[in-house]
Order: sequence, then C-alpha cells, then structure tokens
Amino acid sequence: MEASKAKRSVAIVGAGASGLAACKHLLARGFRPVVFESGEAAGGADAGDDEAANAGAGVQPAAAAAEEFPRHDEVAAYLDAYARRFGVLERVRFGSKVVSAEYAGVPEEEAAAWERWSGNGEAFGDGRGEWLLTVQHRESENLQTYKFDFVILCIGWYGVASVPTFPPKGVPEAFHGQVLHSMDYSSMDHTAAAELIRDKRIAVVGSGKSAFDTVAQCADVNGSKYPCTMVYRSPQWMVDAGLVWGVNLQNLTTSRLAEVMVHKPGEGLLLSLLATMLTPLRWLLSKLTETYYKRHTPMQRHGMVPGYSFSQSILACRLGILPKRFYDRVDDGSIVLRRCDPSFSFCAGGLVLDVATGDHIVDADVVILATGFQADRQLRDIFVSPWFSKIVAESSDATVPLYRRCVHPRIPQMVIIGYAESAANIYPYEMMAKWVAHLLDGAFQLPSIARMEKSMVEWVCWAHDMRRCSGNYFRKSCIGTITTWYNDQLCRNMGYNPRRKKGIAKKHALAKGFRPVVFEAAGDGVGGVWRRTLASTRLQTPAFAYRFSDFPWPADVFPRHDQVVEYLAAYARRHGVTECVRFGCKVLAAEYAGVPDEEAAAWERWSGNGEAFGDGSGEWLLTVQHPGSEATQIHRVDFLILCTGRFSGVAHTPTFPPNRGPEVFHGQVLHSMDYSNMGHAAADELIRGKRVAVVGSGKSAFDTVAECAAANGGRYPCAMICRSGRWMVNGGFVWGVSLGHLFCNRLAELTVHKPGEGLALALLAILLTPLRWLLSKLAETYFKMQIPMEKHGMVPEESFAGSMSGCRLGVLPDKFYDRVEEGSILIKRARSFSFCTDGLVLDDDDTGERVDADVVVLATGFRGDQKLTDMFVSATFKQQIVAAPLYRQCVHPRIPQMAVIGYTENLTSIYTFEMMAKWVAHLLAGAFRLPSVVRMEASAAEWDEHLVMRRHGEGGGGKPCLGGVSTWYNDEMCRDMGYEPRRKKGILAATLVSSEV
Repeated sequence: MEASKAKRSVAIVGAGASGLAACKHLLARGFRPVVFESGEAAGGADAGDDEAANAGAGVQPAAAAAEEFPRHDEVAAYLDAYARRFGVLERVRFGSKVVSAEYAGVPEEEAAAWERWSGNGEAFGDGRGEWLLTVQHRESENLQTYKFDFVILCIGWYGVASVPTFPPKGVPEAFHGQVLHSMDYSSMDHTAAAELIRDKRIAVVGSGKSAFDTVAQCADVNGSKYPCTMVYRSPQWMVDAGLVWGVNLQNLTTSRLAEVMVHKPGEGLLLSLLATMLTPLRWLLSKLTETYYKRHTPMQRHGMVPGYSFSQSILACRLGILPKRFYDRVDDGSIVLRRCDPSFSFCAGGLVLDVATGDHIVDADVVILATGFQADRQLRDIFVSPWFSKIVAESSDATVPLYRRCVHPRIPQMVIIGYAESAANIYPYEMMAKWVAHLLDGAFQLPSIARMEKSMVEWVCWAHDMRRCSGNYFRKSCIGTITTWYNDQLCRNMGYNPRRKKGIAKKHALAKGFRPVVFEAAGDGVGGVWRRTLASTRLQTPAFAYRFSDFPWPADVFPRHDQVVEYLAAYARRHGVTECVRFGCKVLAAEYAGVPDEEAAAWERWSGNGEAFGDGSGEWLLTVQHPGSEATQIHRVDFLILCTGRFSGVAHTPTFPPNRGPEVFHGQVLHSMDYSNMGHAAADELIRGKRVAVVGSGKSAFDTVAECAAANGGRYPCAMICRSGRWMVNGGFVWGVSLGHLFCNRLAELTVHKPGEGLALALLAILLTPLRWLLSKLAETYFKMQIPMEKHGMVPEESFAGSMSGCRLGVLPDKFYDRVEEGSILIKRARSFSFCTDGLVLDDDDTGERVDADVVVLATGFRGDQKLTDMFVSATFKQQIVAAPLYRQCVHPRIPQMAVIGYTENLTSIYTFEMMAKWVAHLLAGAFRLPSVVRMEASAAEWDEHLVMRRHGEGGGGKPCLGGVSTWYNDEMCRDMGYEPRRKKGILAATLVSSEV
C-alpha cells in the first residue's frame, strides 16, 4: 500500500448503495475511508421498508436470492453481503450522523477565483484545504468534529420529506386522525407498521412506487373490511415484471440502440440528426409497449392509464414495478382508487378531494403522504457556508449543477454520488464510485472550471429538452435513457474503452484500476533477460507469434535482441507501465504476515475465501534493496505477483567428481548467464584470440558458439560440447506452411492428449496419432534437407513434434553450419565431461578425448525453482512452492495472495504471459473466485502429470512447458474470466488458424 494514500483522509457520508460502492472502490485503490452512517445498518433507504422496492427494481436477478425483482429485505441482504465481501463494513461507523460540513484552510473568495477545481484540478488540491465534519454519535448528545482531506456525499434523495401546502382550513391539524409521511412509515419496524394500519381506514396520497407499495401492504393487512384508499392526481406507468412482447424491457429502453433514438448532451450534429430521424421508431416502440401493458394490466378499466407516453416515462425516470396482485385487490374491494383534481385538503374525518366545493370526502383514520422528498434540501442543509449551500443545487436549472453528475466546479475536495437517478440506479452509482476512486488516485485531472461549466451547460440544455419532451414530468436528477452515454464519458475519463463487450480488458492491473509497484533489480530499463544477452541473439519465434495482443511489431520476422528490448520498452511507455517501475530495486525476501502459516495451511479456500485479497488480514512484507544503498527497506503490499522468470538469477552448474571440476582448470570458467550479462565490449575482449569451449546444446549454447566463431574464425575455432542434438531450425515455415498452422492450432491440439479432456477427446487424440506422426516426419524431412545436421551428427533423438511439445525448438544462428564447414566451429558429442588443467576431458575417463581451451562457457541452463524458493522467508512456503504445481500455472493453492507469471513456458511465451496477466488482473478485480483448495490441487496435479509426461516421455528436458496444449490452456483461462474462447468467426478459422496469430 502506498504511504501517500494511507495518509490521505477521506470521509464518506452515507452507507447506502452509493456509499458502499464508493468505499469498496477506494479500498481497492489503497485508501482507507471512514463512512458515517446515521442508521444502524448498511443499505441506506434499502435498509428500510417499502421505499427500498423502488431502488431494488434495478438490482440484477443474481444479486438477490431468488426473484428477478427482489423484495426490500433481499436488497438489504444483498447490499450487506456486498459490504461484507469487500471489507466495507469495517470502515462504517453506524449511528453517526453528519450534522454539518465546513471547508477550512482556503477562504471562499480565493476558492471562488480558482480557474481549476480545488485549485489545480486534483482531488486533494495543494494540500491546504480540508473539510471539518461535525458528527453526532448515537451514544452521545455531544457533537464531535473530524478533519478530512476529501469528502464524498452519498446521502441520496430520501432524507427530507416533501409535504404539500394546504389552505388555512385544510391543514393536517384539522384532521382528527394520524398523518405521517411514507418516509416515517417506511422507517418503522414491521410490527409497529402493522399495528398502525391494522383495522383502520387508511388513505395513501400519491401515485409513485412508495404509494403503490404502501397501499398494497395495507390491503394485505386489512382486506376489504377496511379498504385502503389511494388518492392520486395523475397515474404513473407501473408495469408488471417480465418481458414485453417477448423482449426484455431493458433492451428496449437502456441499450445503445435505444440511446441512438434520443438526443444526448454534447452529441454533435450527426448523432442529433440520427436521433431526429429515428424519432418515429421510438414512438412506435413506445406505442407497442403501451399496448402490451394496457392488454396485460386492467389499467384502462380502473382509470389508471397515465396521461403521458411510455417513452416519456422512461425519459423522466418515472417507471415502477407494480406490486403483485395489485389490481386483483382493487377488484376484490381491498383497494379503492380515488382521483383528486387538482388538489386535496384535510377535514376532521379525512380528506377533501374537491377543495373548491368541499365535496368528495374520503373517510380515514390514518393518512400516509407518499408525496416524495426534498433532495435539494439535504444537500443544502449539510453545508455551513451559505454560498456552498446556495450553489450546490440551484433550483433554477433543469439539472443538478454537477460536472459528470458528481463534482461541483466551485466546491473543492468534495464529490456527490447518488444524486443522479437512472432506471437502474446501482449501476450509475458504481460507475460514479469508480470514477471518483480514479480521480482521488490521480489517474486523471479535471479540466478547467470553464470547461467543466461548459459541459454542464450542455447537460442543462439537454435537461430542458427532456422536460419538454416528457411533458414537464422530468426530474432534474434523472439521466433516463442516456445512462450508457453517461457511463461512456466516465470510462473515457478513466482511460478505458467504453465498448467493453468486445475483447478482453487491456493493460490488466492498470486497466482494472490498480496502481501496482514494479520492483526491477536491473537499473537500466525494462526487458528482463533481453537486456542482458549476446549481441547475436535473435527472437526464437516469428515476430507475429511473440507480440502483445494490442501492440504490433515492426516488419522484421526474427528481430534481434535489441529490437525486442525496444519493442518491450515502447509497449511499457505506451501503456504507462514505465511510471510504475522502480529500477535498481532488488527484492531480497518476501514474508507473509498477519496470518500464521498453520492457519493458512488449514484453509479450505485459497486466501481463506477464494478471493485475491482474502479477508484483508494478510499482507506481504517485501525486503527491498534500493540502488546506491546497502540498507534495505520493508514494503507492505496486499498482493504479490512474481515475474522473476527462469532464465536469470541462479545458474545451473553440473557436479563433477573430485579433482575433475573447474578448480583444476588453469583457464577461466563462467556460466552463459554471466557471459550474457557482460557488456558487448567486455564479452568480445574475453573471447578474442582465445580457445573457447562451450558446453550445451540449447539456444544460448548455439548463440555463444556462433559469436565466438565470428570473433576468432578458423584460427581459434570454438568447440561446442553437446550430449545430443536439438531441433534448431532456419525459419518458421515447412514446405511453405507456417509451423504455427501445423502444430499450434486447435486441429493440432486434437492430435494430442490434454488435461481433463474427457473420453471423447482422448479417443480422438488416439485416432489422430498417425496424423501427428506424419506432420512430424514431414517437418523432420524438410529441415534435414535444408540443414546439414545429418552430415555433422546433429540430428536430434526426439521427434520434431516432441520438440514442439517440450518447448525445445530454437532458431539456428545465421551461417552456423557454414562456420562448421570452414572450421570455425568444432562439434564434439559426449555423454559427459570433466575438467583438466588445460581444458576438458570428454566422457569422464582418462582415455577420453581432450579439448584444449582457455575459456569454458557452461551453457547448462538455470535453476528456476531455486529462484522461487530463495524468495520466501517462510520454510513452509519454500517447501510448498516446489513440492506442488501451480493452479492455472499461476497460483499455488497453499500460498495466499500471490501469483506467479512467466514460470511456465510456451513456444510463444509472450502470448501466454499476457493471458496469465489478464487472468490475474481479473482475479484481483473480483471478476471470479477460485474454487476450493482441494479442487485447485486436483486440477494442478492433472496438468502437472500431463506436463511431466510431455517433457520426460518425449525426450528430456525438465522445464514446465505448455507446448502443444497452449490453446487448451488459454481456453480455460478465458472461461474463468467469462469470455468466449472461440473468438474467430467460422469453423475453419477457429480450427486451423494459429491461436497466437
């Protein structure tokens, strides 16, 4: 966690849906906000009674337990579960009412003259300003003042009741019964509410959702013996849950297609013309919807047809869900519908519906006023400053004067979430919360106040148009059918592509809203081992197969190492990765703290609950050595990703009999890792004019031998000592066909066994074994014809297909066998070797062939396991990381809050690494949870058994490699993330095209 975030104090006022979302996203970005909630439970209005039903209509079906349109208690339970899952409840102070908010540190006159919000367009300004919150806690009548650097108001709409005004003789005091607002009724517990209405004549005034729900509840309690009277001025569109002519209502009203048919703020001429042209289509859809609901609900028979169109209802956010069996209760006499035109008043016995004549009396014992709320009043009353109170919600405008519906340009270091309404409130609230979290984290700056106010003017003009189009029913907080348009604006501010349904999210951790810190031991730039390699080294695969999915290569097919370094650096610069890297910082140790090893070992789910950050009690302590200092520093992080690779750090050196090791050699012995780490000038100085012997048969051995031969020629030939030949090829095509199309597509994977493939695919792989054998033989024949490997005894013992599966295929250095022919390279085959004073002895006996040398380079691989083991402080983790395989090749089931990327190889490593990175980013963002530890271990063991079989059963090699099952692996990762693996159109494209293309 970055220290600056921990020091920034943020207050959230309100723990409703918007407050919970704000807290969740701030926690995810490293802040520790304090949430003040006047009530005793999370959920805000949703923690109450009937009012919650209106908000609950927007909750996804999966959110609550059963119904598509959950009850208020299900909504409250859902919000409570959300808060618990993301550690929000620990930040909430219940029973704490914020009485006032005062901005201090900067005079109002100075703040009013600023050209940028908060002085510099950033959330915390220049650090001088702060908010003083006066809070009354439930356990004390005394007030307490708290200081915060930033305040988020999530107080919603439902705090101050709106009560109509009445003539002097028709005020509520004239009524001999009880009068209360629906807000007060909803705040009662169920027992008290039932006691209030039981066996009484109830009159409910209003036509909104709360009125319908209150009337329905009264009818349930009293039936037709004491019918409930609903007094309304004009009906609203209250519809049954379900489909309209077989089509989901949301697809008709809130999709991008629906938004094309309405005007939008700042839309431009083209979209404006398109909306005008599509007006007849919007009218037609509205009429079809009206016809459907008029046929399926008896609104016409009971005089409840609204005086405005269905599309106007959508524009004005005035659509509600009809309580179950509402009109059945009207028919059985439990509900009486009475229309007042234009107003009503009170009398001693109830209500007078015709004020002018005094006729039409509605007898009542209890009158419930479901007449709405004064949302602006809540906002105004919270400010100490009269100026802030005046400008925060100017009633003269047709829309709230907030930039992006969140920020007032003249009120610094404060945002408002939850004031703007939509047909599905919880989605805009969450998007606002994400936007605000990005703003506080410095992901973007706000524009000048002039530009902010210009944007707001566009929204004001749009709101005036909507008021006109909706028959003056429009509420100034409503964003109606342009929710997607609004969300798109927020996405662009945050740097995301608004059209998220196509493809996988980019830039992984950064794109998911995290700001990771990258520790890189090298001080000279990104690129890992590519910055420390031989001058002659080239990419082992064609460039198109070694590339990031959204960053194309230059033209070269097999780029040099310096071109690879520049490609990786350009990728990092383009996507803002470089700013996150701390160069020259070496991580010496990683220690998991907060949870004992024994407790973690007993968990049934990874990290305790299957989520990336567990329950928040665990953290990693990284011991880091910074450049220019021998001292170390401890960094605390909530999640650790190891990307240490396999080809650096710990060299693998063979063991030798006594007196036959490097100590008896009078020359110089070094590992290829050390040779590669030299600068080019130093490496050239080491080998020039010397007899060099290189031990090994992998890519690093071939490249080292080629470089020595180029430096010394036939005068000092370079000896290559190898046990067996490897498939080193001179291009990526066989008989004019790409190797990727032969061995790296879905058709090729059908010919091999795969982990968890099932009986059908296992039988198919057996049946297609001859095809795989044939393709392998064709490739071997081709390369034997093109390369004189047979002539020089370098034909590999394993098949070409086995080499592909085991990731043991390399690209031959330029003119390698030409140098063998001219004598610059000497190839020596040996089962083993040892040292003598003047060189090497082959096959470890006194009669073996001797190879004279001044320098011996051991290209004998690396100990990737040792790198991982040495990283951990815990002896338990040291043992576990090598004793058991990784789930999805990324996560150890017994090591919490940590992932490993880049340890398992593939022929096109960068493609696999990117897929792993996407998967881990989705895991951290909460897109999915991991299964139980038992299931993870079973899956990991199944994959490990397959990989062991591939690397040992088909010809040596000890490194984990996905080889011929990379597409199968990628498909599993895609399914975890919720994406369709087969993204190519058409059966042939999906089956034959290389998955890395």
